[in-house]
Amino acid sequence: MTEALRGADDGWLRKALAAADPMVLMGLIYHATQDGSLDRIETQRLRVGLSEATIVPDESDLATIRDKAFALLRGYRDGTISPPSAQDEEVLRHAMSLAAGDPVPIEEMDLHRDVLALQPKVDGWDNPPACGNPAEFSVLVIGAGLAGINAAVQLKASGLSFELFDRNAGPGGTWQKNRYPGARVDWPSRLYSHSFGATFPFRHGFAPRAEMEEYLQWCVEEYDLADHIRYGMKVDSLVWSEDRGEWTVSATDAQGNQVTRNYRAVISAIGLLDRPKIPAIAGMADFRGKVMHSSLFDPETDLTGKRVAVLGTGASGLQMVPDLAPLVAQLTVFQRSPAWVVPAHGYRQPLSEEAQWLDANVPYYANWTRFALGWVLGDHRLLRVFDVDADWDDPLSSNPVNREAREFALAHIRQALADRPDLLEKSIPDYPIFANRPVVDNGWFDALKRDNVELVTDGVARFTEGGIATVDGIERQFDIVVMATGFDPNNYFAEIDIVGRGGKRIADLWADTGPQAFWGIAAPNMPNFFMLYGPNANPRNLGPVQYGEWAITYILDLLAREIENNWKSVEISEQVYRDFNAELEKRLLGIVSVNPKTTHASYYITTPGRSAVQSPWTSREVHDAFAKVNLGDFRVEAWNADSMTSQDDRVRKSERA
Repeated sequence: MTEALRGADDGWLRKALAAADPMVLMGLIYHATQDGSLDRIETQRLRVGLSEATIVPDESDLATIRDKAFALLRGYRDGTISPPSAQDEEVLRHAMSLAAGDPVPIEEMDLHRDVLALQPKVDGWDNPPACGNPAEFSVLVIGAGLAGINAAVQLKASGLSFELFDRNAGPGGTWQKNRYPGARVDWPSRLYSHSFGATFPFRHGFAPRAEMEEYLQWCVEEYDLADHIRYGMKVDSLVWSEDRGEWTVSATDAQGNQVTRNYRAVISAIGLLDRPKIPAIAGMADFRGKVMHSSLFDPETDLTGKRVAVLGTGASGLQMVPDLAPLVAQLTVFQRSPAWVVPAHGYRQPLSEEAQWLDANVPYYANWTRFALGWVLGDHRLLRVFDVDADWDDPLSSNPVNREAREFALAHIRQALADRPDLLEKSIPDYPIFANRPVVDNGWFDALKRDNVELVTDGVARFTEGGIATVDGIERQFDIVVMATGFDPNNYFAEIDIVGRGGKRIADLWADTGPQAFWGIAAPNMPNFFMLYGPNANPRNLGPVQYGEWAITYILDLLAREIENNWKSVEISEQVYRDFNAELEKRLLGIVSVNPKTTHASYYITTPGRSAVQSPWTSREVHDAFAKVNLGDFRVEAWNADSMTSQDDRVRKSERA
């Protein structure tokens, strides 16, 4: 029990519970008390944002829930009730069903236990090697963002020898690098964090950049990772040695020195959205002012009295404009096409004092919040909005649920710009919602209405010495131009030369298709080489962090089999890789962001006319795929083997508690 809970009086407990989500409280209460009277509480679904939430509409039922929660918290405080310890399957499923407002299928319990994170995964192996010495097996992780820190926590717990290289000065990945004004997550903080970070004291429902950086530093300290991490290390090449069965890694440190290390396995956690995309615009070299990509924004730049241009109205552009506008003399936004801008309650606001207190002091409240968010943003609620119905005849939506989401977003845009018909005309997309990435409204429309902000929809023709000329012949003068033009996922590993078995380069493997992988983690002829948040690993729902936790567990199970069998290497079979990606391409045609009838120009679509970014799979499919290692999908090499062999054995991971 925390000191804050022990010292809380009845009045404060009542006040704090008034700020609690009733659905979260129902799961919390039943988990602790198995109070069957909660089953009589009536609930109702309604659209909230782009998904559906469940509410308790009756005030007397709300009062009942809060009374029961008050009795529980008072019992914790006074020592008459202890937080639940046993994780009975049926009790948990019943509690989950109450918090979800829907019956939770028993076959999905493993998935939902992972999201609930009552027992966060920090033990590395699910199915450890039966023999062999993990400490003698060396692994390099590249990247100290969310995926890399996840890998490091599990590698440390497994006892493997590992190092983590990151080119930046500290942990955070994209949250270390992207320092433009207004940068923050657009996915709930509780889901945009690991199961082992489920109780981190987030101060915002949608964490700003600095808070995400703080969270990742907390992970490094909480799990004692600092001695394994080398910052300022840019990896230049990976070359596989068939004789030694290891990767030779060449890197450049912060002082410009060349560093060479050898590792049995390499895990890339650099992500798909790491390389800025800067369009080739005529005359850019002639511009006398300052040009910087949003991901390289210099926070020390003096903006006072400056004329600033922002090129691009995707996520980065929309996030920075409301924060830039009050700082500059004139802000001009160049828009190629409008984004779907959607509201999110409390997006820029910190959590209330009461909500932060509940998270920090009520046993498992943060966990049940995480579960409830995961349900609303998971397979049973959000998923359908992405689907393409082949029989649906509407060029502006892909199915009835997608049209409902479009109408919701459209109503928000019309309300926000009701007094500015000139801006409204420029702000309504002519494509289905989710065909491009929707952006959360962080004050975008209010910023557009400022006297010192201009929205330009005429195409950019060229840079001039003093500014930018558009295709209508108008030239505008600028001191600073920010390229909010996104990233280039098609050039995955563009800065790392990866040479696998037989001298085969991963760049050559992807030359005709663009980046591909088996479940986003493996490619043929790349022994003991794995990826996190790799090709086609951007999920439709639930979020990339949970997917990454499932992926690293799968990778560790593969390495466990290698260690216990004393194999030299494991790699995905080329035929399995080809078959998997053929099926992936078929499934991608069923989602709105990729189907040719509905898609819209964005980083989702990469040359040669396919998506190297989006995942077509449900969360259940991803969870189940990573829940077991089928060694028949992989080729293994023994130390004394003259040729590669395929294993035809299925290894099931131990059932999680």
